[in-house]
Amino acid sequence: MFAQSGHIDPHTTPPQLHLNNGQRLNWQHLERPETISLDQFQHAQLTLPSPQITASDRLRNLESHQLSQSPAHQSERQKRHNPALALLIFTLALPLLCQSKPRQSPYHKILPIFLLFSLYLNLLDTLTTLIKKTTLPAYPGSYSLHLLLLALTAYFGIVTTTPNPHTPPKTP
Repeated sequence: MFAQSGHIDPHTTPPQLHLNNGQRLNWQHLERPETISLDQFQHAQLTLPSPQITASDRLRNLESHQLSQSPAHQSERQKRHNPALALLIFTLALPLLCQSKPRQSPYHKILPIFLLFSLYLNLLDTLTTLIKKTTLPAYPGSYSLHLLLLALTAYFGIVTTTPNPHTPPKTP
């Protein structure tokens, strides 16, 4: 449908779309499926579907201070905190992830890092879904994964920066 002008009448339920001075394609698929005609119209009135607002849309639109202690709200709160915490943890882990040995490309770790980060985000999403379904308690909830990754980062940070006592000292 093509029209020169039109407007939506919001006062009707469901809303109506009014189009003026236009054309529409007409296809008679049962009688003659091979022909398509172009019809002119002065005025056309179309019924628009009513918007369906889901619970997740309403929950997503709430401000953070309006969230209660219900499992769905706790899940939403953690879902809002997760990206910031993930960014902080990966920023702390970045020096460890960027270390490379001599004669090794500095880019050889890019794919494993992206895979690790995508696994991390998918696990966070799974944990927040489990919180919403009350399968997992809200606390520690998805924060447990952040703590686990932070502990692994600290462990590998200590292991990679501590010199090995069994390695003989380098001679000049």
